[in-house]
Amino acid sequence: MRRLQAIAEKVGVGFQVDPIWLANLRDALLEDGTCLALISAGSFPEWFLAASRPDWRQYLDNYCQQIRNTVVPILAVCGSHQLVGRAFADWDAIGHMVPTDQPIPTIAEELAQSVELIPKPRLGEVGVFPFQTCVGQEMDPLLTGLPNNPQFLEFHHDQVITGRHPGFQVLLEPDPSRSPVFWLPNDENHRNPSDVRDRCQVQAFRLKASDRVLYTTQFHPDVSANSADVDWQSEQLIKNFIGIARSFWA
Repeated sequence: MRRLQAIAEKVGVGFQVDPIWLANLRDALLEDGTCLALISAGSFPEWFLAASRPDWRQYLDNYCQQIRNTVVPILAVCGSHQLVGRAFADWDAIGHMVPTDQPIPTIAEELAQSVELIPKPRLGEVGVFPFQTCVGQEMDPLLTGLPNNPQFLEFHHDQVITGRHPGFQVLLEPDPSRSPVFWLPNDENHRNPSDVRDRCQVQAFRLKASDRVLYTTQFHPDVSANSADVDWQSEQLIKNFIGIARSFWA
């Protein structure tokens, strides 16, 4: 929140940056014209644990409906990136990361079987990772001022599954020519990707719609990587999104 507030001050938004828990997000706020945009944050609970509890499942279902229905511009990050995938394609579009030669356990399968299917050790992207712009997406306004091979901070073990969101355009994908900077060692609980094919392939996407703005990123532009080179790129992306939101309302 502090980083988002600082970036908003730099671009002179003139609005407060306020935290809102998803269960407290009211339709009235999304409809009264006072909300410039939503930046939907990452998450900590496992999707199986959240979606298998009736109270949490209702919270998630209500929020997904709001995501589908609102015209307020949205930038959804990490866990919210995955939740947008669920909102538009249900839980069979979200799964745990696994090596490319293994079938992806989906959240839909977990819910159907009433058991978590988390691999052990768990494959994840934790650290600073290199990306490349997808062919034909170089002019997307979210990427304005960024290099075609940006780097961003990641911290996740689940993913949006490739090919299950025809209504979205993928903007960024893993860069096979550079190596990540891992923040965790391989051990009995965590496994770093050993090949670019093991990485999450849907790293940022945009809803194909002319009447609204909806972007998502698997990485965290909202969190500092304590690297000047990485942090200016994530700050630029957030500034771009704020500019897109302003243009949308204008």
